[in-house]
Amino acid sequence: MKYWIGLDIGVSSVGWSVVRPEFQFDRDVQRLVLDFDSSRVLEAGSLGYNSPIAEFKKGRRTTNRSNRGTFRRQRRRLDHFQSRRDRLVRRLIELGWWPEDVDIQESIRHEKIRYVNDQPVVCHAVKLKVDGLSRHLENFELGKILLHYQRHRGFLSTADLPALLG
Repeated sequence: MKYWIGLDIGVSSVGWSVVRPEFQFDRDVQRLVLDFDSSRVLEAGSLGYNSPIAEFKKGRRTTNRSNRGTFRRQRRRLDHFQSRRDRLVRRLIELGWWPEDVDIQESIRHEKIRYVNDQPVVCHAVKLKVDGLSRHLENFELGKILLHYQRHRGFLSTADLPALLG
């Protein structure tokens, strides 16, 4: 026995039906034709869902799906950033350019000024880059500059350049 399945796919719902067709031989055209009177609809129904168009008409500018995608991209971007930073820190430790102790790492990473022999030494990465033009930098200072590059990497549009130059 054959069955036919019918689907009506709409914007916010899907209608479906299961039909058992009955055929009769039509002598005029010499072939089988569908007999609509004896065919039966066995099952039928519809499934509704929240469509993006219906949600937009209600006043919601984004759908749940797009919100989930945004959070997923943010989470992956943060994970990739942290893994790049961790790989760089491991490599700097191998080279001896960064201390192995986590507490010392954090203090170097966040401090702006430190004292060596009771003399204030600037530890800001941008200042260290400028100082590197006139003096030999220590290994941890090079490590701090590389971490600064890794943290602030990205694209700078030339459209913003006139505003930055004054």
